[in-house]
Amino acid sequence: MEKCRVTDNHQIRITIVGLCLLGTIFVAVYFNYFKGIDVVYTHLFYVVIVMVGLWYKQYVVQLAMFLGMFHIVMDYLSNGIFLMAPVLRASILLFVASGIYFLINQLECSHKNLNQVMKSVGDGIIVVDLEKRVTMLNRVAEELTGWTNDEAQGKSFNLIFNLSHENQEYLVSNPVDEVLRTDFTTTSTKHAMITDRYGNRFSIEDSATPVKDSNGVTTGVVLIFRDISQRKAQNERIEYLSYHDHLTGLYNRRYFEEELKRIDGRRHFPLSIIMGDINNLKMINDAFGHLAGDRVIYNVHACQDTKLEIFR
Repeated sequence: MEKCRVTDNHQIRITIVGLCLLGTIFVAVYFNYFKGIDVVYTHLFYVVIVMVGLWYKQYVVQLAMFLGMFHIVMDYLSNGIFLMAPVLRASILLFVASGIYFLINQLECSHKNLNQVMKSVGDGIIVVDLEKRVTMLNRVAEELTGWTNDEAQGKSFNLIFNLSHENQEYLVSNPVDEVLRTDFTTTSTKHAMITDRYGNRFSIEDSATPVKDSNGVTTGVVLIFRDISQRKAQNERIEYLSYHDHLTGLYNRRYFEEELKRIDGRRHFPLSIIMGDINNLKMINDAFGHLAGDRVIYNVHACQDTKLEIFR
């Protein structure tokens, strides 16, 4: 669909430029042969040059040369001699066309550099307009959402960025909605996840910022997000190991001491604690090695009849 839209725009532009060029040539012939005026119609050349410069800059210099030569020839056919005025006007046409070419080329280079930077950023970037229609996805956003930039163009942000809470029973606020409502930058809430178009889920953190024009008017929103699934899993693993014994998986001394502080209060009374140990564990370690001692500890833990627990 996007390709069809681009083709239609190209055809419309070609038609407009062709009609303007033919109309300009017709006016030039009319003013030269029927009115004897060779100045007024040359101003119409600038209209065609500007349009071609904006839409097809690679041809704007050639067009200016053609129109300049056309004006010189028309003036010669009208007056019978070569005059300096048409040559000067043709030179001005060429100068203006060259200026337009270099200006548009500079703007395109700046735009390409900006796009290249955005596409190279390690975070996902999605840009939407005020209607919450997607206008741009960078490479990382394509990988995390499963949509390509061309496929996402013009589609609803909520379709591309399927946001949810990690617990399906809860809701998470949409950052783009928050920015459009408050016109301020927002950061992600905890436990946010996205689901790509293939059903894969990722834990993310994100921030959304309004996009403003030179007058300070909001024209859209840019969302920056990253996949933190691996980091979150590592943090959960570290937290688990800080409170559990790595051999048996039982709560460790740190957890016991923190829980003891929490439950050491009148509202938890009466309170009972059952403790046990393994006889001759040191002898086993000395005689058979610490690996054998570890197996004894693990087997005692695995045995349901002698499993150690903390009762609250």
